[in-house]
Amino acid sequence: MPASRLAAQWEGPALVGQLQLRLIVLDAERGAVAAALTVGSPQCSGGLDSLGQWQRGILVLKPYRPEPDAAACEVQVRVDADGRRAWVSETGCGAYRGAACVFEGQLQAR
Repeated sequence: MPASRLAAQWEGPALVGQLQLRLIVLDAERGAVAAALTVGSPQCSGGLDSLGQWQRGILVLKPYRPEPDAAACEVQVRVDADGRRAWVSETGCGAYRGAACVFEGQLQAR
């Protein structure tokens, strides 16, 4: 699926709370996107403004403005062949969210 067919809005359950993902395709040919990812629950919240790359069904997001002295943060969004469901996982993104929240869960295109 080309980047131009990615849905602009996604929502779904996180491991704790709810995830929301907003996408803007910057360059469909190169798969470049801008993204805003948020997670929230009564216990915690977090957000990541990022630039990303779409390649072979996986969107890789990295912070637009990395936190100083923070671990390297990367979020992967794996989108199904229909482009309607996605699975989110993260590595090293603790500086962008509360300790009880993680950028992990399932999303549905809206």
